[in-house]
Amino acid sequence: MLEYLIGGLAVLAVLWFLDEVLTSLDVKKYGLKAEANPIMRYFIKEGHSEPFYWKVFSYFVFVGIIAVLYYFEHIFALAFLGIVIALYLFVDLHNLERLEGN
Repeated sequence: MLEYLIGGLAVLAVLWFLDEVLTSLDVKKYGLKAEANPIMRYFIKEGHSEPFYWKVFSYFVFVGIIAVLYYFEHIFALAFLGIVIALYLFVDLHNLERLEGN
């Protein structure tokens, strides 16, 4: 079961990074109003380079949470990871469609 956890975290890392890239492109094309996350919107508005660091930090915090959940209950951790992967996939596809103008 550990291989599913590692694979899921790898998929999530790609989706997490893709969200950062698509968000940057979306904000460049549509402006700050395109960003729905208030924390990211603050960083972008203030002109900080922290959005990238925030994304990296938040990913590793999430990995820590998943590791603790996995320690106590494997299935719950994998289910929770699957839900988060599905949410990030939805957000990334939405951002991609928006960038393509659909």
